[in-house]
Amino acid sequence: MSKFEVLKEISKGIRAFQKLVELDKNEQGAKVGQKYTEVRKLVTSWLNTRQSLESPNDLVRLEKAGSPLWKIFFKTVDEFITLRLKRTTQIAEVEDLDKDCLKNLSKLIFERNQATEIGIESISPWDSARISDVLAKNLHLPLMRHLVEILESETAEKNWEPVLESLVHARDLAIVIFYSNENVAAKSVPGEEPRKQRISLEVRGQSGNFVDVLLNMVKKGLEDINLEVPVFRQKTNLPMEIVDLLAAIQERNEYEAKLSHFHRLRAELFSSLDRESFAPSSTFITSFIDFVKTLEYILERDPSQGLLMTDSVLDLASLICDKMAIAFENGDLERFFRILFVEVKRVSRELDSCWKWIELAHDKAEQDRREHPGELLFASTVLKKYAEVQKTLASEKQENIRKYSSWVTETMQELLEEHFPKGKYWKSAKPQHSEWFVEVNEQISCLVVRSCKNYSSTRILSACIYVIFR
Repeated sequence: MSKFEVLKEISKGIRAFQKLVELDKNEQGAKVGQKYTEVRKLVTSWLNTRQSLESPNDLVRLEKAGSPLWKIFFKTVDEFITLRLKRTTQIAEVEDLDKDCLKNLSKLIFERNQATEIGIESISPWDSARISDVLAKNLHLPLMRHLVEILESETAEKNWEPVLESLVHARDLAIVIFYSNENVAAKSVPGEEPRKQRISLEVRGQSGNFVDVLLNMVKKGLEDINLEVPVFRQKTNLPMEIVDLLAAIQERNEYEAKLSHFHRLRAELFSSLDRESFAPSSTFITSFIDFVKTLEYILERDPSQGLLMTDSVLDLASLICDKMAIAFENGDLERFFRILFVEVKRVSRELDSCWKWIELAHDKAEQDRREHPGELLFASTVLKKYAEVQKTLASEKQENIRKYSSWVTETMQELLEEHFPKGKYWKSAKPQHSEWFVEVNEQISCLVVRSCKNYSSTRILSACIYVIFR
């Protein structure tokens, strides 16, 4: 066969399968028949024509002309196979399957997979994973519908029979199709009888993978509609796949609730911190601790999302330090002492507890750096900023203690110079009574005590007095 004739035959094959596709789309019941033989003949003709060409230039021209046609041909065949598999999933009972049609479909899939030897790139075979994906797309909707009806029912005792029947029907249908495909593939090997045990093992693995794909699609569909999993009494022994599915949906709902809780806390904390009258209270710090613990939960389950949200926690911690400096500059000792001696320590302790989750998120990003190099760069930036904020909290605390100590020292020095200018009374033979100690007590000690009187704990007052005496 000449190269022009083989190209013409490929074009005819395209038109033949396009006609089948149109018939199937119009619900006119196109039959597979012996169409698999046409695929085999086309591939054989193509390979023989390539071998018969002696000139390399003729071979190059043939491949350039044939490559687009082959891609269209395989695309049309794939579309027909997809439609046939979809039609198969619409059968109510597995016993209603036409064995001859199923066998012819398996042979068509086999010949289609063998046709990849012609060397055309980007043509993926019809393996069990691809077939499972097509079957699951058409079989997961009834199963999902039954689950929604059951979980939305108000009774505590659920009737799981429709779910079990739908799941068993889908699994049995997939098993029949996989068995047919494996038998056709095994019989195609010349001089070798099909081994039932090997085929059974292959089909068992393929059907298990199909169930996983099916339930993953159901899970995704149920997550999209935000279905709640109520408390129910379980009298029927559900398959572990269904139990795991319900647990995964419940965990996903909990995760979504935590995300909403995190954003609500973020808005509340930043809005209260931005007020001019901000005074840290036990409620504020309790909310901040809850804020950090929610971040830990998110980092544990979704490190990438958690890293994106870590910035809010670090910014909030930095702003608390800024508020401490502003309180000291404004002379608001009550607010200053509480941030300095209580809140900074609690904030730093919470950030320390979250550190391990940041490191684990960074390690995961490092493991996936080939697929997502940008994520590792972002994780490294967050890790660096996290360390800087922790260092800033420690240094700012020491710096503000030093400022407070300097204020005490300077105030006492001013009073000392006011009452004892140049120390002349110390040299006097008859030293006079001075109000220096009284003013030190009023301007420093009493001011500090008044600033700490609203705190139930004496820890803040003790820390303030300790700095005075030191």
